[in-house]
Amino acid sequence: GQRPGAIPTYWGDQPFTSGPVYVGAIICFLFVLGLFMVRGPTKWWLLAATIMSFMLAWGRNFPALNEFLFYNLPLYNKFRSVAMMLVIAEFTMPLLGILGLYNFMNYKEKGFTKQQALRALYIAFGVTGGLTLIFGLIGGGLFDFSAAGDARYAQQNQAFVGFLEEYRSGMLTGDALRSFGFILVGAGLMWAFVQDRLKNVAIVVGGLAALTLVDLWGVNQRYMNDDNFGRRQNYS
Repeated sequence: GQRPGAIPTYWGDQPFTSGPVYVGAIICFLFVLGLFMVRGPTKWWLLAATIMSFMLAWGRNFPALNEFLFYNLPLYNKFRSVAMMLVIAEFTMPLLGILGLYNFMNYKEKGFTKQQALRALYIAFGVTGGLTLIFGLIGGGLFDFSAAGDARYAQQNQAFVGFLEEYRSGMLTGDALRSFGFILVGAGLMWAFVQDRLKNVAIVVGGLAALTLVDLWGVNQRYMNDDNFGRRQNYS
């Protein structure tokens, strides 16, 4: 009977976490698209910065890089958490995605053929949509969904631990299928544009923006919603 936020749904190996760093399904899809639709050094430094952001956020899971920086890079050891480095990816991934979308919508002027644009679209959809579909269909069987903190619940009620694992599995498959739906609709809009089924650029771009907003808003509402706000009160 508790709210979802009141039970320990996290099952990773971090000692604690308040929520995910989430850029959105559409942004991930457009980021992969940008790898094929953006040419020149801009693509490579954005990709390199994104990968570096991931490696820095791995912390002790990648000691060869992070221990060196922790002990030698001035002020680096003052960060509250290494996961803060993902703020770099939160900038570089949308930027490359937007550049990729711009080149895709203007593929003729950018020197791409229709076949090249469609190929990039199919690859981006196959990578991101395919991955989410796999997790949505069989993700529940790929992990055990147990966490280190579950032991204290097992002492009181073993059935509750089983419920937790089932609940976490449902969260994974549900969100994977949710992400697949966003990517499918977004890719469909872009496919219709290239095939001249939908010629209004504003509808395509506006539709992608709306999908991104709904996606991010829905996830953000899980961690910051109306329950976090109340009337102002004065205290002496």
